[in-house]
Amino acid sequence: MQRKTILFFTTRLGGGGAEMHLLRLLNTIDRERFEPHVAVVRGQGSYENELRTDVPVHVLTRGISSSSLGQVFSIWPLRRLILKLRPELVCSVMTKANMVMMLANLGLNPRPIVVGCVQNNIEVQFKQSRNPADWWVLPAVRHLYPRFDHIIITATGLISSLGRIVQNESLPISAIPNACLEIAAVEQASQTPLPAALSIQRPLIVACGRLTEQKGFAYLLNAIARVKSSISEIQLWLLGEGKLQAELESQVKSLNLQDNVSFLGFQPNVFRFMAAADIFVLSSLFEGFGNVVVEAMAAGAPVISTDCPFGPGEIITSGVNGLLVPTKDEQALATAILELLNAPAQRQKLSDAGRHRALDFGVATITARYQALFEQLLVARNE
Repeated sequence: MQRKTILFFTTRLGGGGAEMHLLRLLNTIDRERFEPHVAVVRGQGSYENELRTDVPVHVLTRGISSSSLGQVFSIWPLRRLILKLRPELVCSVMTKANMVMMLANLGLNPRPIVVGCVQNNIEVQFKQSRNPADWWVLPAVRHLYPRFDHIIITATGLISSLGRIVQNESLPISAIPNACLEIAAVEQASQTPLPAALSIQRPLIVACGRLTEQKGFAYLLNAIARVKSSISEIQLWLLGEGKLQAELESQVKSLNLQDNVSFLGFQPNVFRFMAAADIFVLSSLFEGFGNVVVEAMAAGAPVISTDCPFGPGEIITSGVNGLLVPTKDEQALATAILELLNAPAQRQKLSDAGRHRALDFGVATITARYQALFEQLLVARNE
């Protein structure tokens, strides 16, 4: 098949699991079959310096600090870019980027094949949002998603969720997990020494994610306070940044956990922290997949995760390669942490099985599934 131009699009190439997934796709996709480009609303994302130099980056807006305004003002530049590049297929990643991509393609004739990637449980994410800038999203999804040529979701549980939003049972959907890791790179990153100023006190719990309500860190802190009543030296490292940091730091003080909890901010190499952990915890209330679960498994950390909708339950078989606990249940989370800390043989079993499970989400495996879908759509278009 002749090499096809594909334009990927997201808000910014940095900051989270969905963006890292896109970075890995861009770096791995077969150059003999595809010519990848990437467009972003704002440039200078934290992952851009990891992008292969043969991938052109098209920055659509400049000087706009508001994310919401940036998305609105990127519609016409994205449309002009599509008309200039004439890609055979465009693929957007994340919900608001999906909306911008479809709006940019409305009325184009011919238009490229339009693929949208759903990376989160948007039914919960936007129903619960208190931000007025988010109130338009679900009505827009209901109106625009049926116009996509194909939608990729990260977990099968999202099928029913999208069906409820769109009120359309015939959406063309494929479930493909995120490209979570490159095994050799994980092994190398895991062996990188920790910052010299950081001292490890055992037992060590590590958690990673944006400091937002979705990640359930308030419940994790309450669970750590319960664990502390039995193990006074318990340590928690929180990796990530976000709007709730001041609130969570206040909670740490109110729980008298100042000597037990460290906020380590955004870390480009999370694997060295995960590899140091006695347990990795995901405390999310909802997810689109849960990349960090796979990343922690690959780094060798035993994983405890909430069985939130959707993703962790499709990665973890509880008791086999990790443990699942109910969401918003700090007592169940504390009990699981204590039991696992007191069972070193079980921790080793979960670590070994988790490493093996992580192989199913390697970059090469997931990229091959994306490529097969893209080729299927391109062939169907030309028939």
